[in-house]
Amino acid sequence: MATRGLVSIRVFTGVPQSSLTSLSVATSLVTLREREHLWHCGQYPSIVAIVVRGLVQIVNTTASGEPTIFGIFGPGQAVGLSAVMEGKPYPASAIAAARNTVVLKVAGSEVVAVATRDADVARALAKALIEHTNALRSKIEVLSAGSIQARIAVLLLGLAERYGDEMGGFAFLPIELSRGTIASLVSARVETVIRQMTHWQREGTVTKVDGGIRLDLDRLRGASHAG
Repeated sequence: MATRGLVSIRVFTGVPQSSLTSLSVATSLVTLREREHLWHCGQYPSIVAIVVRGLVQIVNTTASGEPTIFGIFGPGQAVGLSAVMEGKPYPASAIAAARNTVVLKVAGSEVVAVATRDADVARALAKALIEHTNALRSKIEVLSAGSIQARIAVLLLGLAERYGDEMGGFAFLPIELSRGTIASLVSARVETVIRQMTHWQREGTVTKVDGGIRLDLDRLRGASHAG
């Protein structure tokens, strides 16, 4: 990807183009199918992935075989950075959580080299690590919301705040989420999520549009406090 393209990504906001020249030749843009892996838990940390479109979830599997989602990351956020900077295996798997998820894969060795010699890049990556922590915290907020309805509402409100465009009480979320993905993110049965989303579609709380979904923020805020 050209240097100018890297500058347009939120992770590198404010970083001079000259600082990103070597990174630009160590990148590749890939499109992932829903549930396709970027990497598996325990693999050598060879890349940092920057989400351009869609969502990536960080997942691990319990001893009983149940998946545990630690965090979700959307456009402009970096995934895998801490493992690359520490030189330790990825502690969890990274999986596309939305249809047509697009990520920019950056060679981990080049990320470390540039961050070591360039203060602007180092500051940008430090900010990205803070965002990583906030993303993990957001997952905890979803699961602490209470009822399934409240969890879904908190999830959608959080995604809208982080990645959506708000206009007059509504928000456009440019992410195509399947019912199965929503169910996994809120720890609910798919059938329960389908019923809730169908009800919201009928009343206009959630509307499918080209490239994503339209959200009625006031209705979702009310639902987020439902018992």
